[in-house]
Amino acid sequence: MAQLSEIELSLAQTLLITGTLVASSIGAPGTPGVSIAILLSVATNFGIPVEGMVIILGVDRILDMSRTTVNVTGDLVAATLLNPRVKAHSVETAPG
Repeated sequence: MAQLSEIELSLAQTLLITGTLVASSIGAPGTPGVSIAILLSVATNFGIPVEGMVIILGVDRILDMSRTTVNVTGDLVAATLLNPRVKAHSVETAPG
């Protein structure tokens, strides 16, 4: 959006925007459409006009479904890896 508005960002600004978006979007895959709100908020805070958001809105639904798929897959992998440890712990601490 900054390039479309012909705004030059320094390397430090680009890294700060990237870090801010990554840090603020950790919980975003669980909530449909919240990535747009995060992006608008960050763009506004950095003085980037949000009129270019129209381009992103066209593909956001597909990207949102992809992020949700990756999030759920990660949750399933974590649950699968932790399951044997939880079972072993519950057998060891079971009364009786």
